[in-house]
Amino acid sequence: MRLGELMVEGEMLNRQELETGLARQRSSGLRLGSTLMEMGTLTSDEVARALARQLRVPAALDRHIAGRDPSLVARLPAPLARTLWALPVAMSRGGDGLNLVVCLRDPTAEIIDEVRSAAGVPVIACVASELTLRRALDASYPPPAPTAGGSVGGSAGGSAGGSDGSIDIDVEEPSQPFPTLSDLGTMDLVELDDQYVNKDHSQTSTGTTGAQPAISAFAGKRQTASNPAIKIPPDEPEAKKPSRPPPSLEDTVVAIHTSTTGDAISQLAIDYLRGQWKGGLVLVVKEKMALGQHGFGGGITESNVESIVVPLDQPSVLRTAHDDRRPFAGDAPIGSTAQDRFLRLFADIGSRTMVVSPVLVRERPVCLLFGVGPLGQLPEAAASVAALAHTMGEAYLRIILAGRKKH
Repeated sequence: MRLGELMVEGEMLNRQELETGLARQRSSGLRLGSTLMEMGTLTSDEVARALARQLRVPAALDRHIAGRDPSLVARLPAPLARTLWALPVAMSRGGDGLNLVVCLRDPTAEIIDEVRSAAGVPVIACVASELTLRRALDASYPPPAPTAGGSVGGSAGGSAGGSDGSIDIDVEEPSQPFPTLSDLGTMDLVELDDQYVNKDHSQTSTGTTGAQPAISAFAGKRQTASNPAIKIPPDEPEAKKPSRPPPSLEDTVVAIHTSTTGDAISQLAIDYLRGQWKGGLVLVVKEKMALGQHGFGGGITESNVESIVVPLDQPSVLRTAHDDRRPFAGDAPIGSTAQDRFLRLFADIGSRTMVVSPVLVRERPVCLLFGVGPLGQLPEAAASVAALAHTMGEAYLRIILAGRKKH
């Protein structure tokens, strides 16, 4: 979908505003998003989020650009950085070692490869508007001084990949947009923090702000007429939580990657959720239903969790995450009777702040991770659940493929 149509669909602007922006864009020489920024129709963060959805890489927001580590400019030569519209933002320590987070105007596979080769480390790509990047690049890599003939080096971009006259940005989806991470399927990444970037401050000269909510601005509403029942387990006291410290996300990911059964993977996930949320569930998706497998909190115990059956053909946060194939995080919106009865299971927790993240195996939701009542900050807690769901999807696929080889 072209950028303008995507913005209209996401109710970021109306048709008249789009037509005005397109007309202005023809004379401004800027891309559509930057033109809308100059007109005051959209903010730079709104444009970045729209580009993130279109190009399927994280969005670098104003706070990410402002909080970038200035010492990282040395990672890329100035001429290359300005030609490729590539701005180093932060160092991130992941499972494959140190990664350089780089904000790009055009995050194609070819440009990412060129940046990675020049920087000498794996790259996590994110995107911002042309106008935002131009300002940041001019501040980080000042244009060359005038020569004897009076010519001055141009602004960021030059002729290679520079500002074209197209109405929208239609970059082909990279075959591997995240060289340091496996493909995230159909999940639309909205903010840089959705990429689960854990900044490695030992490699930087300045601290930066924390993560923000990993919430999609384009979640849709659905209505159906079906009305299947939801089974609610009898009230039972919650089992005592283990006294040992909850496992870290890193330890859980490692354990999941070495697990050989689906049930073991689900149990590891629920053990991690106990340390992050007041209530949590792992639900298996089967025949338009989400079936409880493991859980805790409210009236749920391991002995009755399997009696939970939530229909996925009625409006609910579970259905939104399942159908959109991306996480939902925040306060529960208005849903259906089925959703109300489901959330009633966690009424004594006293919170409607939750996360639902689908576990995808080749774009097919096979499970849903649910957490309610974050014990810490929602952005970090929600991002960790999304990362956990991604790891589970990879592990399930590995087990499935291994089983096929045996037969």
